[in-house]
Amino acid sequence: MQTDTVHRPRSLAALGLALLLSACATDPFGGADPLPWVKYATAGSYMDARTAFTAAPSDEMFRLSVQTWTDAIADSAGCRLAPGEVSQAGMVAAIELAAMSAFTRQGDRGPGGPSFSDMGRYAADMALAAAADDRRPSRSRCARLSRWLPEVNRQGGDAVRRATINGLRRGLFGGS
Repeated sequence: MQTDTVHRPRSLAALGLALLLSACATDPFGGADPLPWVKYATAGSYMDARTAFTAAPSDEMFRLSVQTWTDAIADSAGCRLAPGEVSQAGMVAAIELAAMSAFTRQGDRGPGGPSFSDMGRYAADMALAAAADDRRPSRSRCARLSRWLPEVNRQGGDAVRRATINGLRRGLFGGS
């Protein structure tokens, strides 16, 4: 009887965490093709418990994220969306992938994860995919991307600002 009451709060906490994580993973714009979001850079930018409790991504999660970001950036360019916004989203992708890499490096798996040369290769692949003239996304995908692009750029900007402010508060950038 005693063990039943001890395990119940743990299982409820695990269920609550699973529901919270699944809510974060949903695409508010709907659709079959997933759109990437700024998850790891956002978690890391707080530099508090949210950062500490963020699990390291698996290699498969990282590869899927690279592909999802590459497709979204390239399709945004193929939709002829604002080139400045597409370029900014490419920078946000680089920040998000670097954050994923950082979480991988400090996770249980040690110094694994993508190297900085891998990051450069991914950035180059994204740029090449965005420059391809043969991408013709559907109208519905273009409509979703036109709503996604400003939102993901805002998320990326917010994460960078928050990380800078929190880093300055903690003296991580040479301050006292």
